[in-house]
Amino acid sequence: MKNQKEQNLLELIPERIRPFEKEEDGHVSIIQPKFTNKFFIKYLAPRLKNAYFRIHLDEFGSKVWELCDGQNTIEYIGEQLHQTFGDKVEPVYERLAAFFQYLYRLKFIHYTNYVPKSGS
Repeated sequence: MKNQKEQNLLELIPERIRPFEKEEDGHVSIIQPKFTNKFFIKYLAPRLKNAYFRIHLDEFGSKVWELCDGQNTIEYIGEQLHQTFGDKVEPVYERLAAFFQYLYRLKFIHYTNYVPKSGS
């Protein structure tokens, strides 16, 4: 039996927490600092040509990223992907689940309506 405190993935509202740039081809590049350690930021980052990674997203990822504005649910994002790309994105919700796990794990997004499960 399902725990009632579990969150339904489709009801979650993702919000971007990393800066990004839209490229000329319409794709999105997420800007990620190479270092988060204060020591490295202070002493090593200034010596680098570029202190940031650029994560380039494909057309599907770019569309998802643009819709992660803190107002759209994952269900709505899936509907928009299906309207825009048709059957090319199928299975859309399985793909979205994997993509959002990846974005969340890398701390590129957070969920505005997420309530973590507490120990029972």
